Amino acid sequence: MKSKDVPKPIKASFKCKTIELRDTIKFLNASIPSKVEGYKRRLEVTVKTDEVIFVTAGSKKTLYCEAFGPVKFEMSLLYLKDMADTCISRTSTISIGDWFLTYNGHTIDVETCYFEDFTILRSIALPMNYKVNDILNLPNKYTPEEIRFNKLEDEYNSAMLKLGNDLKIIKQRLKKYGITEIEIDKFINERIFHDPKTANNEQIFY
Repeated sequence: MKSKDVPKPIKASFKCKTIELRDTIKFLNASIPSKVEGYKRRLEVTVKTDEVIFVTAGSKKTLYCEAFGPVKFEMSLLYLKDMADTCISRTSTISIGDWFLTYNGHTIDVETCYFEDFTILRSIALPMNYKVNDILNLPNKYTPEEIRFNKLEDEYNSAMLKLGNDLKIIKQRLKKYGITEIEIDKFINERIFHDPKTANNEQIFY
């Protein structure tokens, strides 16, 4: 056997009824506004022991079935829908390896990530039209590893930098009115971060 013909190793997989997979995809697809273009309908799938978690913009669905992982992969929701709709088998078997996925013998390239445990496999749930406040509050709900894995670290850092720059301007302009930096920081903590720190405890921006 030639080296190029050596089968790629499978590191995770799940097997379920095709009709249940179709119903899951239908549920996720229905939650996305029709105006959202196809290429933006990204699907994030987390495979654990006996459960598969599907997440797309504004929607999440868990499918309980024969499965082992852990692994997380991303692909087009519409692509998976096409494969499930054209599947003639009553069961669907999806196997995942390094940067590829095989669905009932049909292999495609996907982005994959593996972990030794489930500590950072949690998906980050953001509204379809999320606001900057949702990004700024990510550390209140998720770990740095989860934020990094879900590719939101740059967006979070950018939001924090913009807020810091805006605060510098606000503090300078309100200084002449006798409004202190501590008062402004307290207001920001309460209104944006929903953290009622007292003025004497902490200043979050300088």
